[in-house]
Amino acid sequence: MDGVTLRLLGKDRITGYEVFLLGVPSVDAIPVRLPRAGHRFVCLLAMDARALSVDAISSMAKKLLDAGCVYFCCWGPDCERVHDVIDEVIVGEGVTPIAWSGVMTTWHDKEPLKEAAEFFLWAAAPDDAHVEHCFSGIAIRVGNEFDVVELELEVTTLLNNPPSNPPLNRTARMRATG
Repeated sequence: MDGVTLRLLGKDRITGYEVFLLGVPSVDAIPVRLPRAGHRFVCLLAMDARALSVDAISSMAKKLLDAGCVYFCCWGPDCERVHDVIDEVIVGEGVTPIAWSGVMTTWHDKEPLKEAAEFFLWAAAPDDAHVEHCFSGIAIRVGNEFDVVELELEVTTLLNNPPSNPPLNRTARMRATG
Protein backbone atom coordinates (compact mmCIF):
# COMPACT_ATOMS: atom_id res chain seq x y z
CA MET A 1 0.00 0.00 0.00
CA ASP A 2 1.68 3.18 -1.15
CA GLY A 3 -0.44 5.72 0.63
CA VAL A 4 -3.36 6.49 2.78
CA THR A 5 -6.92 5.33 2.10
CA LEU A 6 -9.52 7.70 3.51
CA ARG A 7 -13.17 7.51 2.63
CA LEU A 8 -16.63 8.04 4.05
CA LEU A 9 -18.36 4.67 4.41
CA GLY A 10 -21.74 6.08 5.32
CA LYS A 11 -23.89 7.37 8.13
CA ASP A 12 -24.83 5.00 10.92
CA ARG A 13 -28.60 4.90 11.36
CA ILE A 14 -28.35 4.10 15.06
CA THR A 15 -25.83 6.63 16.38
CA GLY A 16 -26.06 9.17 13.58
CA TYR A 17 -22.27 9.09 13.20
CA GLU A 18 -20.61 9.63 9.87
CA VAL A 19 -18.32 6.60 9.65
CA PHE A 20 -14.98 6.84 7.89
CA LEU A 21 -12.35 4.30 6.93
CA LEU A 22 -8.71 5.23 7.25
CA GLY A 23 -6.20 2.71 5.92
CA VAL A 24 -2.52 3.35 6.49
CA PRO A 25 0.60 1.24 5.98
CA SER A 26 2.11 2.26 9.36
CA VAL A 27 1.21 4.26 12.46
CA ASP A 28 3.53 7.01 11.23
CA ALA A 29 1.30 7.46 8.16
CA ILE A 30 -1.77 8.45 10.20
CA PRO A 31 -2.45 12.04 9.11
CA VAL A 32 -2.58 14.87 11.63
CA ARG A 33 -5.85 16.17 10.17
CA LEU A 34 -8.73 13.74 10.08
CA PRO A 35 -12.34 14.00 8.84
CA ARG A 36 -14.55 16.38 10.77
CA ALA A 37 -11.60 18.27 12.22
CA GLY A 38 -12.57 20.13 15.35
CA HIS A 39 -15.17 17.53 16.31
CA ARG A 40 -14.83 14.50 18.54
CA PHE A 41 -14.87 10.95 17.19
CA VAL A 42 -14.82 7.34 18.29
CA CYS A 43 -12.10 5.17 16.81
CA LEU A 44 -11.66 1.52 15.99
CA LEU A 45 -7.91 1.01 15.88
CA ALA A 46 -7.19 -2.32 14.15
CA MET A 47 -3.57 -3.36 13.84
CA ASP A 48 -0.89 -5.87 14.71
CA ALA A 49 1.11 -4.00 17.35
CA ARG A 50 3.58 -6.74 18.30
CA ALA A 51 6.50 -5.07 16.51
CA LEU A 52 5.64 -1.51 17.57
CA SER A 53 7.64 0.33 20.20
CA VAL A 54 5.99 2.12 23.10
CA ASP A 55 7.22 5.40 21.58
CA ALA A 56 5.52 4.66 18.23
CA ILE A 57 2.24 3.82 19.96
CA SER A 58 2.51 6.91 22.19
CA SER A 59 3.16 9.17 19.22
CA MET A 60 0.17 7.71 17.36
CA ALA A 61 -2.04 8.10 20.44
CA LYS A 62 -1.09 11.76 20.89
CA LYS A 63 -1.82 12.44 17.22
CA LEU A 64 -5.29 10.85 17.46
CA LEU A 65 -6.07 12.50 20.81
CA ASP A 66 -5.10 15.90 19.41
CA ALA A 67 -7.30 15.20 16.36
CA GLY A 68 -10.30 14.65 18.68
CA CYS A 69 -10.48 10.94 19.49
CA VAL A 70 -12.61 10.42 22.61
CA TYR A 71 -12.99 6.64 22.52
CA PHE A 72 -10.38 4.10 21.40
CA CYS A 73 -11.51 0.54 20.59
CA CYS A 74 -8.25 -1.38 20.15
CA TRP A 75 -8.25 -4.66 18.19
CA GLY A 76 -5.60 -7.02 16.90
CA PRO A 77 -2.49 -8.79 18.19
CA ASP A 78 -1.07 -6.99 21.26
CA CYS A 79 -4.06 -4.63 21.44
CA GLU A 80 -4.12 -4.81 25.24
CA ARG A 81 -0.65 -3.23 25.29
CA VAL A 82 -1.83 -0.55 22.82
CA HIS A 83 -4.75 0.16 25.16
CA ASP A 84 -2.41 0.40 28.17
CA VAL A 85 0.01 2.74 26.39
CA ILE A 86 -2.87 5.00 25.28
CA ASP A 87 -4.11 5.10 28.88
CA GLU A 88 -0.60 6.09 30.01
CA VAL A 89 -0.49 8.87 27.41
CA ILE A 90 -3.88 10.18 28.60
CA VAL A 91 -2.83 10.19 32.26
CA GLY A 92 0.64 11.53 31.42
CA GLU A 93 2.57 12.79 34.40
CA GLY A 94 -0.57 12.81 36.51
CA VAL A 95 -2.17 15.84 34.86
CA THR A 96 -4.48 14.95 31.98
CA PRO A 97 -4.93 17.75 29.42
CA ILE A 98 -8.51 19.08 29.50
CA ALA A 99 -9.19 17.98 25.91
CA TRP A 100 -8.12 14.44 26.83
CA SER A 101 -10.07 14.09 30.07
CA GLY A 102 -12.86 11.56 29.91
CA VAL A 103 -11.33 9.73 26.93
CA MET A 104 -12.23 6.07 27.08
CA THR A 105 -10.35 2.99 25.89
CA THR A 106 -11.21 -0.68 25.40
CA TRP A 107 -9.38 -3.64 23.97
CA HIS A 108 -10.88 -6.56 22.08
CA ASP A 109 -8.16 -9.19 21.86
CA LYS A 110 -10.27 -12.33 21.94
CA GLU A 111 -13.01 -11.14 19.60
CA PRO A 112 -13.29 -11.47 15.84
CA LEU A 113 -13.00 -8.22 13.90
CA LYS A 114 -16.77 -8.22 13.27
CA GLU A 115 -17.54 -8.11 17.00
CA ALA A 116 -15.01 -5.35 17.60
CA ALA A 117 -16.61 -3.39 14.73
CA GLU A 118 -20.07 -3.91 16.25
CA PHE A 119 -18.80 -2.57 19.58
CA PHE A 120 -17.20 0.41 17.82
CA LEU A 121 -20.41 1.25 15.96
CA TRP A 122 -23.04 0.63 18.60
CA ALA A 123 -21.55 0.41 22.08
CA ALA A 124 -18.60 2.82 22.20
CA ALA A 125 -20.35 5.79 23.75
CA PRO A 126 -18.17 8.78 24.65
CA ASP A 127 -18.07 10.22 28.13
CA ASP A 128 -20.74 12.83 28.90
CA ALA A 129 -18.13 15.57 28.51
CA HIS A 130 -17.68 14.67 24.83
CA VAL A 131 -20.92 13.09 23.62
CA GLU A 132 -22.48 16.41 22.56
CA HIS A 133 -19.58 17.10 20.19
CA CYS A 134 -19.03 13.57 18.88
CA PHE A 135 -20.37 13.22 15.34
CA SER A 136 -18.22 10.59 13.70
CA GLY A 137 -16.48 7.27 13.93
CA ILE A 138 -13.21 6.46 12.24
CA ALA A 139 -12.21 2.84 11.63
CA ILE A 140 -8.44 2.87 11.28
CA ARG A 141 -6.61 -0.14 9.84
CA VAL A 142 -2.84 -0.18 10.00
CA GLY A 143 -1.59 -2.78 7.57
CA ASN A 144 -1.61 -3.84 3.96
CA GLU A 145 -4.34 -3.36 1.35
CA PHE A 146 -5.97 -6.71 2.19
CA ASP A 147 -6.25 -5.72 5.86
CA VAL A 148 -7.85 -2.40 4.91
CA VAL A 149 -10.36 -4.07 2.57
CA GLU A 150 -11.25 -6.59 5.30
CA LEU A 151 -12.08 -3.79 7.76
CA GLU A 152 -13.98 -1.84 5.12
CA LEU A 153 -16.08 -4.91 4.32
CA GLU A 154 -16.90 -5.60 7.98
CA VAL A 155 -17.89 -2.02 8.80
CA THR A 156 -19.81 -1.43 5.55
CA THR A 157 -21.74 -4.68 6.00
CA LEU A 158 -22.71 -3.64 9.53
CA LEU A 159 -23.72 -0.13 8.42
CA ASN A 160 -25.95 -1.61 5.71
CA ASN A 161 -27.43 -4.27 8.00
CA PRO A 162 -27.84 -2.75 11.47
CA PRO A 163 -29.44 -4.92 14.15
CA SER A 164 -33.21 -4.63 14.41
CA ASN A 165 -32.98 -4.20 18.18
CA PRO A 166 -29.58 -2.54 18.81
CA PRO A 167 -28.29 -1.60 22.22
CA LEU A 168 -29.27 2.02 22.77
CA ASN A 169 -26.00 3.51 23.90
CA ARG A 170 -25.71 6.92 25.50
CA THR A 171 -24.96 8.61 22.15
CA ALA A 172 -28.12 7.26 20.49
CA ARG A 173 -30.25 8.00 23.58
CA MET A 174 -29.07 11.62 23.76
CA ARG A 175 -29.67 12.18 20.06
CA ALA A 176 -33.12 10.54 20.26
CA THR A 177 -34.29 12.67 23.19
CA GLY A 178 -32.49 15.65 22.13
